[in-house]
Amino acid sequence: MRRVAMSFLFFMISSVLFGQEQAIAKIHYSFKHVNDTNRRDQPLRDEVVTYLATNSSYYTTYSDVRIKEDISAQKLVQGYDGHLVLRLIGTPTKDFYIIRPNEQYMEHIQAISSSFDVYESQANYEVPVWEIAEDTKEIGGYVCQKATTRFQGRSYTAWFTTEIPFPFGPWKLHGLPGLILSAVDELEEVVYDYLGFDKLEKENSVIIETPGYVIKATQKDINRLIKTFEENQEQYYALLRNSGRMALAYDFYGANYGKNTFDFKFPSDYKPSFQTNNPLEKL
Repeated sequence: MRRVAMSFLFFMISSVLFGQEQAIAKIHYSFKHVNDTNRRDQPLRDEVVTYLATNSSYYTTYSDVRIKEDISAQKLVQGYDGHLVLRLIGTPTKDFYIIRPNEQYMEHIQAISSSFDVYESQANYEVPVWEIAEDTKEIGGYVCQKATTRFQGRSYTAWFTTEIPFPFGPWKLHGLPGLILSAVDELEEVVYDYLGFDKLEKENSVIIETPGYVIKATQKDINRLIKTFEENQEQYYALLRNSGRMALAYDFYGANYGKNTFDFKFPSDYKPSFQTNNPLEKL
């Protein structure tokens, strides 16, 4: 459990220094993925977010921000002695995407152990081929319209609203004449449920671009690093600390193993498998 907990602790913020446009809004989703068909009742889950600009978007985990908020709140409590209890909501997503439709550009950023331990490779730009239906329903106070597509080996049903005219959504799902508020595949193995939409004030906004600490790499090299991490996490973290990159994480959270002690609290009903036989992309 400590190895898993360390992975959560060092899964850092990836939403500090994005793209070439300033994000003006963001949408939050609850994400669930049945990654192991032998454990269908225990999907991986996370809170994810898509930052939205006029011509670009950035999809990433929001777990790192929640952990930072939790740490900051505990440090303000009277009697704080350096011990932190981290309440973890799920498993942080490790695949982030920048999409710029006008440039037909998609960038894939993959995290290994944390959001400061990340590698970038340009992905093939793909737009799902949508069929828009006449069905409507309300989500979060917005009138939404139904659309379906076959994409990356799965059939998805999405609900989008023209009341929020961004052509984006969660993950790689985009290309509709309005913001996607929810999406689910036909087997309910991949689910994005709407959690909220917020406009961003200028002082709280972010810029959508690749963070400066992201390393360009081939997919072969990224796969090799993932394998190394999975085989020996303790050794991998030691190498990461020696590289100096872990200091970025410490600075962000305001906490580290040299100065703090930790208890990690997982939801009592959350016991997912970390073996994947049912990947998100089935192609």
